[in-house]
Amino acid sequence: MKKILLSALCLAAAFNLYADNPSGNLPEANMAWTLNDGVLTISVLDKNSEDEQFQADGTVIGMIPTFDDAEDNPWNNYRQDINELVVEDGIIQIAASGAFGQCYYMESVTLPEQLMLIGPMAFYQCSALPTIQLPAGLLWMQQFAFAECTALEQIEFPDALRRWEKGLCYGCTALRTVKLPETVEIDAIPEQMFAECTALEQIDLPANITEISDYAFYGCTALKKITCNYTEDVVTLASNAFDEIADPKQIIVYVPGDLKEQYEADTDWSQCTICSIGEEPVEEQGLEEVLGARSFSPATTHKVMLDGTLYMVTSEGTCIDVQGKTVR
Repeated sequence: MKKILLSALCLAAAFNLYADNPSGNLPEANMAWTLNDGVLTISVLDKNSEDEQFQADGTVIGMIPTFDDAEDNPWNNYRQDINELVVEDGIIQIAASGAFGQCYYMESVTLPEQLMLIGPMAFYQCSALPTIQLPAGLLWMQQFAFAECTALEQIEFPDALRRWEKGLCYGCTALRTVKLPETVEIDAIPEQMFAECTALEQIDLPANITEISDYAFYGCTALKKITCNYTEDVVTLASNAFDEIADPKQIIVYVPGDLKEQYEADTDWSQCTICSIGEEPVEEQGLEEVLGARSFSPATTHKVMLDGTLYMVTSEGTCIDVQGKTVR
C-alpha cells in the first residue's frame, strides 16, 4: 500500500498535477506542456538536444506521442479548463488520438508551420472553436480530426496536404466556407468528409478531385451548389453521397460544358440539377409567375427554378411547355 501511494505521489510530482498551473514533461517525445490561465502550451522540451531522433534538418523537434489510453494524456483532467491552445515551433506531430478532443471551451488554436501530422479525432467535439488556421506544410490529417466541432465556420486545407482520411469535418453544423487542396495527391473527397454539415451551402471541387466517396455529403440539407472542375471525365459519385437530403434536385452541379450531357446521363449525378460552368444562375420563381408569362419568343428556352427543381420552359405562341407538360 505504501509503495502504491509513493508511486502516485511521484507521478503527481513529475507532472506538477496539484499546482495552480499544472505542467509536465515527456522526455521520450522531447515535449513539455504547461497550462496557465486557460492557455495550454505545448513546446519542445530540450531545445539543445543532441539526440538524433529529435533532429530534423539540424533543428531540434518534438511531438505529441500516442497514448495507450486517453486517460494517459497528461492534460486529460484539465480539458474543461483549456480556453486556448498554443503549439510552439518545433512540434512536428500531433499523433495522439483525441489529443485535444472534448476541450469544449477552447476557442483558439495556434499551430506551428512545421507541423506535418494531425492525428485521429485530435480536435473532436471542440464545440467552441470557430475557425482553424492549418499550417501551410501540413502533410497528413487522420480520421475525424475536427468531427463535431459545431462552432467551426470555415476551414482551408493547405495545398501541401498529401493524405487525408474520412470524416474530417463530420458533424460540423456551422461550417459554411471550405477551401479544398489543389494537389494531385488528393484526388477524392473521403467517406463522410462533410456528413451532417447542415449549414454548408456550396463547395468548389478543384480539378484534382475525381471522386466523391460514400456519404461524403450525407445530411447536408442546405447544400445548393457544387462546382466540378475536373475536365477529363465525369467525377465518380458514390450513390449514397447525398443520402438524407430530401430532394437532391435542389443541388445545382456546375460542370465543364463538354461533359454536361455525360453528367446528365450518369445514374448517380442525374438526381441533381446539371448546369454548365459559366451558365447564369437560375432565378427562383413561383409557378404562377412562370405560367403568367406570355412574352417568350418562340425559339427561346428559359431555365426556371420551381420549389427547388429546375425546369426547361419553352414557348410556342401562347403555349408554355414545362417538362413536356403543355400549359395553355
